[in-house]
Amino acid sequence: NIDINTDGGIDALNDSLDDLEDAALQLIDGASDLYTGTSLLYDSCGDLKNGVGSLLSGAKQLDDGAGQVNAGASSLRDGLGTLSKNSPSLNAGAKEIVNAVFASATSQLREKLVSGGLMTQAQADAVTLTPSGYVAVFQQLSGAVTITPAQVEAKLRASLSAMTTAQQDLTLTIAFNMMAADSNLSCNDAVTQAAGLMQDAGTAQSAFVVLSDSTWLTAYDSLITYVSGSAGVDIPTAQKIVAIAYALSSSDPSSKIQDASSILSHASTVLGTTADSSKITSLCTAVASAATSTGNASLDAVKKQLDDVMAFYNGLISYTAGVDSAYSGSKSLAQGTSDLKNGVVTLVNGVTELYAGSTKLYSGAGDLKDGTLALKNGVRDFYDKGVKKLVDSLNGDFKTLFDRLEAIADAGRSYQSFAGIADGMTGSVKFIYRTDAVTK
Repeated sequence: NIDINTDGGIDALNDSLDDLEDAALQLIDGASDLYTGTSLLYDSCGDLKNGVGSLLSGAKQLDDGAGQVNAGASSLRDGLGTLSKNSPSLNAGAKEIVNAVFASATSQLREKLVSGGLMTQAQADAVTLTPSGYVAVFQQLSGAVTITPAQVEAKLRASLSAMTTAQQDLTLTIAFNMMAADSNLSCNDAVTQAAGLMQDAGTAQSAFVVLSDSTWLTAYDSLITYVSGSAGVDIPTAQKIVAIAYALSSSDPSSKIQDASSILSHASTVLGTTADSSKITSLCTAVASAATSTGNASLDAVKKQLDDVMAFYNGLISYTAGVDSAYSGSKSLAQGTSDLKNGVVTLVNGVTELYAGSTKLYSGAGDLKDGTLALKNGVRDFYDKGVKKLVDSLNGDFKTLFDRLEAIADAGRSYQSFAGIADGMTGSVKFIYRTDAVTK
C-alpha cells in the first residue's frame, strides 16, 4: 500500500513505526506496572482474608461470650426476682419484730421509772416508745433521771421501818462503815448486813438477862469454863457467849456456841458504833449519785438496743429496696445481653459472608496476578518478536529496498518518452505486459 510515487511515503512509514515502537515500550512499562499492582493487590487480599479470618474467629468468641453473659444475666435476673418476691414478707416480718421490741422496751421502762421513784404509775403509763418518737422520749427522760440524797434516805429508812429512828441512824452509820471498808459492797447489801448486826445485837441484849441469875450461872459453870478455855476469852465474855447460846437453844446450848460467838461479835460492833449524821448524809449522797448514773446508763443501754433494732430495720428496708432496684435493672440487663447476643449472631453471619467474599477475592486476585504476568510476558514477546523485528527490518534490508524503489520511481518519473520528446514538452510512457490468463 506504499505509494512510492508520493514523496515522503517511506518517511511516513518510518514515523509510524517509531510511534509503534514507543507505544509498545509504553505498553511493556504499563504491563509491568499492572503486574506490580496486581501482585500488591494479591498480597493485600491475602492480608484482608487473614484479617477477616481473625475477625471471624473473634466474632465467634464474642458470640460465645455474649451467650455466657446473657445466661448469667438471666440467672441473675431470676435470682433477684426470687429475692424481690420475698421483700414484702421480710419488711412485714421486720416491722412486727420492731413493734414487739418497742412494746417490751416500753413496759420495762415504765417499770424502771416507777421502781426508781422517778414517776408515778400514771405518769409512767403515759410514756410510750415508738420507732419514730423514742429518741425524743429519751432526750426528755435523760434530764428527769436525777435521784436526790433525800430520796435515797427516805427509801432506806422505809426499808428499816421496823426500827426506831435512832436504830435507823445507827444501822445507816454501820452500813457506811461497811461500804468504806469494802468498795465492792453495794448500799442495799450493806444496809441489809447492818440490819442483821442490829438484830443480832438485840438478840444478845435479850440473852444477857440470865447473867443476873446466879443459879443459872452455877448450872452452866462448866460450859462457861470450857468456852473460856477453848475460845481464849475471859469469863465474863464466855458467860455472854453461853447466855446467847442458851437463848438460841435452851435444851442444847453447847451446840450453838459458834453461832453465839458470831452474834456477840456483831453485838460488839453495834455497841462500838455511834450514830453519825454526816456519814448518813455521805452514804445517801454517794448512793444518789450512783443511782442517777446507773439510771441514765440504764436508759442509754435501752436506747442503744433500740438504736440497734432500728439500724437493723432500716438496713433491711434499704436491702429490700436495693434488691427490688437491682431486679429492675437486671431485667434491663438481661434484655440488653439478649439483644447483644442477637446482634453478635448477625455480626458472625456477616463476617462469615465477608470471609467467603474475601476468599473469593483472594482467589480472583491470584488469577488476575497470573493473567497480568502472562500479559506482561506476552507484551514483551510482542515487542521482541514483532515490533522490534519490524523496526529493525525496516531500518535494515527494507530500507535499502525502499531506497531502490524510490530511485526507480524517480527514474520512471523522468522517463517521459520512449522515442524522444522535444524540449519544453512533457510526456509519459506506459509499458504493457501480457501474461497468460489468470484462472481459478
